[in-house]
Amino acid sequence: MKTVLSSLKTNPVAVLSPQNLEDLLRQGKILQEENTHLSDIIRIIDWQGTILVQEKTNKDEFIIRKMVSRDQAETFLKDRLNRYERMWDG
Repeated sequence: MKTVLSSLKTNPVAVLSPQNLEDLLRQGKILQEENTHLSDIIRIIDWQGTILVQEKTNKDEFIIRKMVSRDQAETFLKDRLNRYERMWDG
């Protein structure tokens, strides 16, 4: 898991294997979790003091993004949910 997180120093997102996702969810603290109803669940996770947003891509990849703060993560999540809501509207 540390290797995945270290890749976030130079990349905006990191792809998680299913095992990495299990480890993250088991070892981290889920701060917020929302079902997008289109692309699985999006989560804000505190992993040892690092705030992450975890989501699933349209390619069925699990990804994480490192956030500066919980506020930034909540804003990102709201924006993402609004985008999914607009998809429902066509």
